[in-house]
Amino acid sequence: MSVTESTKINPDKLAVLASLQDLEASDETWIEIRQLIAEFFAQRATERANQVADEQGWTEEDFRRLARTHQRTPYRS
Repeated sequence: MSVTESTKINPDKLAVLASLQDLEASDETWIEIRQLIAEFFAQRATERANQVADEQGWTEEDFRRLARTHQRTPYRS
């Protein structure tokens, strides 16, 4: 779903948007803000992936094997 589609925005998201609404900043600053947000969520995803790997007892060898495994859905001709 894109930002332009009609969606419900929870109060926390609205608070963040409201705090940025009147902020006068250069294009470069907005790019930095977007990068910071992206890095934040990437770090959270990495931490969660590490947590799952630890819970499952996965090793480096397991990850190497998964990287070499072909798991595409076969298509009929």
